[in-house]
Amino acid sequence: MTHVWEIAFRELLCRSVRARLDAYLDGELLIETNLEILLHFRGCHECRHELECRAQLRRRLKAAVREHFAPAHLAARVRERLRDPPSRE
Repeated sequence: MTHVWEIAFRELLCRSVRARLDAYLDGELLIETNLEILLHFRGCHECRHELECRAQLRRRLKAAVREHFAPAHLAARVRERLRDPPSRE
């Protein structure tokens, strides 16, 4: 029999894992945190599915971005702004 506190704890853990999924995908987390998340995935189909969906979305976005280029004038303006950012007064 599952207790209410077990369900609440599991939901809290899932919320915590999902809040860190993007950092996990980017490889920004500590090894210990990655291990915690991997262990969570073993027992949580929903979080594993969320990870797969986010990873797939990232792949699709990267593929879409590769197909489109910024107009030359925009690219030049961005480079110029990066070299000489506007002063803050």
